[in-house]
Amino acid sequence: MFYGLLAETAERDGISVHSIGYYRALFEECGPQRIRLYAARHEGDCLAAIVVLFRGKDATYLYGASSNTKRNLMAPYALQWKAMQDAKAAGCTGYDLFGIPPNEDPGHPMAGLYRFKTGFGGSILHRPGSWDYPCRPVLYALFTTAERLRKKLRDRRKFRKPAAETTVRK
Repeated sequence: MFYGLLAETAERDGISVHSIGYYRALFEECGPQRIRLYAARHEGDCLAAIVVLFRGKDATYLYGASSNTKRNLMAPYALQWKAMQDAKAAGCTGYDLFGIPPNEDPGHPMAGLYRFKTGFGGSILHRPGSWDYPCRPVLYALFTTAERLRKKLRDRRKFRKPAAETTVRK
């Protein structure tokens, strides 16, 4: 169920996801005490799902997926609220919604994600991000070149999709 929603989200938003084996391994490694899957249903339709990691005094939202069906019900908001309530009940003092774009830019490809996550309030914490230290410079150069090509191909496919028609009724 979760992976089906994740595939639907990836198609809609042009993002890439891990294999289903990755998510299975994540759940097996963490176990039910540390990782939870939340799902929202309405009239038999599964609308959204999120994965939250509980570790010590912190809970961290790791992954989220949503259906194209009944998006007006805003199921991801209900799931986040439930996870926040559970985190508080479990003694967590922090709930991390994880990454957002660096600032509020309506033109950013992830502007919707920024609005969604900051809409819950809280404070924004800027971290330095990850840094690569190439132990094998030649292999690193090959890898980064391959990664740039992969992203160009992905973006090319993403922009070839036909735009949805929009109508306005009065």
